[in-house]
Amino acid sequence: MHPVAQTYLRQARTFLRNHDPQKAVELLETARALARDDPAQLREVLEVLEDAYQQAGMPEKAARVSEQLSRLPGEPGSFSEGPIAPMSIAPPTRPQMLVKVIGAVVGAILVVALIGTLWRLHNASTSTPRSGNVPSPNVPATMPTEANPPIAPATPLTTEPSAAAQAPNIEARVRSCLALLVLVGDYEGITNGSHLKLDVPLASGAAFVIRRSGILLTAKSVTHQLKENNFPATLESLKLPTLTLRDIRYVVCFGADASNWIDAKLLFESDKFDVAVISTNHHFANSLDCSGGRPMSDEKLTAWSYASVSIAELNTPNADASHVQEVLAQLDQSHSANMLSAFLPDCFDPQSTSATVSVPERNIDGEECVQYTARNAPGDAGGPLVDASGRAIAIAHFAQQKELAGYNLAVLTNQLQDEIAPYVSGE
Repeated sequence: MHPVAQTYLRQARTFLRNHDPQKAVELLETARALARDDPAQLREVLEVLEDAYQQAGMPEKAARVSEQLSRLPGEPGSFSEGPIAPMSIAPPTRPQMLVKVIGAVVGAILVVALIGTLWRLHNASTSTPRSGNVPSPNVPATMPTEANPPIAPATPLTTEPSAAAQAPNIEARVRSCLALLVLVGDYEGITNGSHLKLDVPLASGAAFVIRRSGILLTAKSVTHQLKENNFPATLESLKLPTLTLRDIRYVVCFGADASNWIDAKLLFESDKFDVAVISTNHHFANSLDCSGGRPMSDEKLTAWSYASVSIAELNTPNADASHVQEVLAQLDQSHSANMLSAFLPDCFDPQSTSATVSVPERNIDGEECVQYTARNAPGDAGGPLVDASGRAIAIAHFAQQKELAGYNLAVLTNQLQDEIAPYVSGE
């Protein structure tokens, strides 16, 4: 059981009793992401979140939570430890076989799991996918010294309303500028005489629009994974079908519908800061001001991210049987599929978390950062930290170093202007 998720759940129930569902929703959305590995705790959080959405006047979100609850196995209190055993039905149909494989590979590398599934569907023999880990973004940091003292521990998450909650019009504008940034691998190969093409999500982060002409800002620790990570070029060595990695591309997702998935290209990665600029051919209705601003101690901010996404795993909160079956049907008909379609709509919905500035300026290996209270996770890198006026004053990154473990840091945007200026001209 995740202790922070349990604390947020307890606080959210208090807000509901005090007829303040909006604050409860903010805490519960974060608790849902933290509790995703504990089925019993996840059910408890979702039951309260469904009620909070109803009280907050968000029936569509409540309906989605109810649907997710209906897909969770078992009844409250009946969960067993460890992964849920896959279904065994003989003879299995193709959709049932894929669901069985998905249940068996919880915690495995998405690439291996999905290609292994294809192999089982198109070959008579049996093979067990190998597991692995997708590396998290790695941001360099300065070891504490007398000149650069250890970072002060973060203060508890504030329960004060976020700037977005106080100004719904600002929240709507910010949401329209946020995108889930996914590195998608294009795999192709011949299996049993059929040419297969599979688009596989390899890593993810967040990005946000800073120019309506199609320019977005994100973290270099997200985009640079394309060059740093050893994604398999071919799967022959794994005794799986010959599916060759032909290309890796950037896709920005502004919703669960594939019509809102836009190809992007990398314009710039900074050598000094954890920032990157990407562009699209799309024109946006809104953009965020990232011209800067110095935060103050105890200032209330809002951290935006995609905390519910775990690209490395197909676990219960991220994919469900009906979506997987739809992808399989598409593969059978056209021999081409995009595995992003298997993820639940909530994965494409940005989440906001109220935050308080702990340390306004902290120098981390030459980068001016703000330390704040909202919890950072690997998939949050590139998300904006927004002030009460809707300005993106910093970009979140996730540092894996021991000396920074547990600290929540974002790179201040006011120091980035000279770096990004040549790439962000125009409206």
